Amino acid sequence: MFETYQHEYENFVHLPGESVEVMFWCFTIIVNSMKANITVLPYSDHDRALKLLHALDRSVWGTKVDAII
Repeated sequence: MFETYQHEYENFVHLPGESVEVMFWCFTIIVNSMKANITVLPYSDHDRALKLLHALDRSVWGTKVDAII
């Protein structure tokens, strides 16, 4: 089961027209599902933050993402 959520995590993207709140909610569900199926996550808080930043739609959020990184 963990592998399924890991695959969702690895392929996570910001869908066109999706709000940041919904995107974050979906990401949180994936991470919490992974946590429920494994003792220690292979991704640190820093890794997850970068994953979220890189998943954002660059045409809309590019400048802000670059500034944060």
